[in-house]
Amino acid sequence: MRVTIPKSNLLAALSTVRKALSSHNVNPIFDGIYVSATGSTLKLLCSDSSLQIEREVEATVHEEGAIVLPGHLFAEISAKLPDEGDIEIKRIGEQIGVSIQCGSFNMSLTGMPAEDFPQISSETAPFTLRIEAATLKDMIARTWFSAAVDQSRPVLTGLLFEVEEEATDKLSIVALSNNRMAIAREGCQASGPLKAILPAVTLNKIAGILGDEDEQTIAIQFGRSHAYFDLNDTKIHCLLLAGEFMRYKSLIPESFKANVYLSRRDLNDAITRASLMARDNEKKFVRLLIESDVIQISSTSEMGYVRESLPIRCQGTELEIAFNVKYISDILARLNDEEIAIRLQSSNAAAVFEPIEGNRYFYLVAPVQI
Repeated sequence: MRVTIPKSNLLAALSTVRKALSSHNVNPIFDGIYVSATGSTLKLLCSDSSLQIEREVEATVHEEGAIVLPGHLFAEISAKLPDEGDIEIKRIGEQIGVSIQCGSFNMSLTGMPAEDFPQISSETAPFTLRIEAATLKDMIARTWFSAAVDQSRPVLTGLLFEVEEEATDKLSIVALSNNRMAIAREGCQASGPLKAILPAVTLNKIAGILGDEDEQTIAIQFGRSHAYFDLNDTKIHCLLLAGEFMRYKSLIPESFKANVYLSRRDLNDAITRASLMARDNEKKFVRLLIESDVIQISSTSEMGYVRESLPIRCQGTELEIAFNVKYISDILARLNDEEIAIRLQSSNAAAVFEPIEGNRYFYLVAPVQI
């Protein structure tokens, strides 16, 4: 193998595939990056057995070949190479290794045989979902943080992708844990109904590959055990979580005693200020007192108290409720609506945060008992 490639091309590929690298693998081959040169393309591939990311970039291939190189070291060295022309990667004689040259810099790097690298094999994928890349990235950002982190119920560490039979042009992504739930809904093109659970941590990595302004429509194929993301020059294989997701719709309240409408930005700023005091109280909570035209946000600790009032529009009963400040901050930081709705049943029941119009998102947050 002998290939020359612009540094920018190599770094772009490495920044994508290294998201599947892990330093905690029992098998050292998973700590490597599979490097293959064929035709006019350099292919890089990383896998941790549950996630596989492959990226192809243009390169000048003088001699074809493949090798597995130490992943973290190869990526870190490549990022620090001098900006002096192309990078040459060349197989060293009969050894399992390469030389890397850029300008006056030269080094050798020991590798592993390419045939030892276990790649996730493709399987028949009968279901296809098409959605804009930027839309999917936004949906993941609005939900993944609400997934469980406790491995006692592994299925809740994932996000449910759901397309209902009566609405195959709408995708719902659902995250659920003991104290909160998040739902994001957006338009899509689906070949039929779908229920599949993808690991939240893995999806957050995938979101990091998708562009914020990327209007490209991507195809996701779902097989029995894997989902396959096709991003043109990037291919991603993701292991699905086995099991039955909780019947989350049964948790959605049917009626409310108070509906509050207010500025998202003002509430976010007030919660941020109150959180400085809340971090010193035992349950890290903020208290919301809902009155006819004002919401009072307060927090106390041994260090003192914070109290702030905001104007609102309120329909229904006045009440007081407390929340873990992180749960509220997580929601408000990811929204950009000018106004939002907070819907409440009582001081002891979970509250709903959602848009004033439409149903693009839905958050259910359990209160703190104080």
